Amino acid sequence: MNHGPLRHFAGFTLALAVIFGGSTLFYANRASRYASHLQSVYQSGLSQLMNSLSSMDTALEKTQYASAAMRQSLAADIWREGSAASALLSSLPVSVEATETLGAYLSQTADYAHYLLRSELYGNDGAEQWDTLSTLQRNSREMLDAMAPLKEQLDAGIFLFPDPVASGSEAFGQSLSELNDGFSSYPALEYDGAGSDHMDTRTALGLGQETPCPREECEKNAKKLLGDQAAFLGDCEGRVPSYLFSVGQRTASFSRSGGKLLAFCDPREIGEIRLNQEAAIRSATDFVKSIGLTTLKAGDSTVNGGICTVTMSDAANGVTAYGDSVRVGVALDNGDVVRFDASDYLMNHQNRQSAEPSFSSEDARAMLNPTLSVTSEAAVYRQSAGKNDILCWEYVCTGGSDDSVVYYINCENGQIEAIDLLSQTEGGTLRR
Repeated sequence: MNHGPLRHFAGFTLALAVIFGGSTLFYANRASRYASHLQSVYQSGLSQLMNSLSSMDTALEKTQYASAAMRQSLAADIWREGSAASALLSSLPVSVEATETLGAYLSQTADYAHYLLRSELYGNDGAEQWDTLSTLQRNSREMLDAMAPLKEQLDAGIFLFPDPVASGSEAFGQSLSELNDGFSSYPALEYDGAGSDHMDTRTALGLGQETPCPREECEKNAKKLLGDQAAFLGDCEGRVPSYLFSVGQRTASFSRSGGKLLAFCDPREIGEIRLNQEAAIRSATDFVKSIGLTTLKAGDSTVNGGICTVTMSDAANGVTAYGDSVRVGVALDNGDVVRFDASDYLMNHQNRQSAEPSFSSEDARAMLNPTLSVTSEAAVYRQSAGKNDILCWEYVCTGGSDDSVVYYINCENGQIEAIDLLSQTEGGTLRR
């Protein structure tokens, strides 16, 4: 009997077993090292979080004793450490829901400190607001005291962070979730900043005088835009509640108050580019006029994927209001509008009185860098971080570089609100 083939088969099987066994051990060892690395990364992140939280807590405690001269320094510390702690908390392996309140407290405290820093630079007293900042220290102490024993257990190896490789322990996430759910409330913070509580309750100013529009009326307008096959898809909530309609992949939404066009999208493939940006701006201007927005003026435009996106802002009474803006996307193959977004316009539009600057343009010009040359000057409304209108002198200047420098100087108090840099690229205007 010939046993040769059997011996060869057995040898081959043994070799495969050795190979598979070796590879299994190799990848198991690799996964173990990766899991250990993740634990080390998370441990480091938690340590940095505790350090930033401790520094923020100390700075908050000092605010109740600080002189006016020290406030700017403390506000800068709270802003820096609060922002760092917020970012570090979001990097830990826990769900967003488990730390929602804690994260909101950290980010809002940092943003509020930044607002006070800017206010102090502008010479406002704001003693009551500084007192409010001091009261936030109670919450930072609560968070710090609750997380300290948790970190000790992690450092002692009593349990591990959860990770994608090893099962770890759920104790850390559960503890943070319990802290989050039981976290003490802190004062409502309403201020001119992006994190202010009033931002969550803002209503659409541009629809304030409008009455509810029947869905059937919006459907008629949708068919004019999309075609007779347009069908109702459903109600949309959000900043501007609306009705959504579609034909194939093309969609349009209309505000439930006033029946205003909120958004439009035609995701078709763009053909060979035949038009330039000037032609696209003309198409965008014609489109907004066709839907009743007759006081908009074209501003920055950029090209991407064969679509020129034009930002258009309200310029009633000759004063541009940058918050009252729409974005119109024009296909450069045939000039059709394929994108439209009026959410900012509907949220911010209002009838404004004629601008009457109390800080003269001559005094504002004196604040500009003397090495720059002014190419244009205008009074404009620029929005603050808290979505409030600020009447500013806008100066577009040129200097030694190819970039333009744009100054925004407050028409009431003469403070420089912002400086933008404009660069002309192949895709259009890049604003930084």
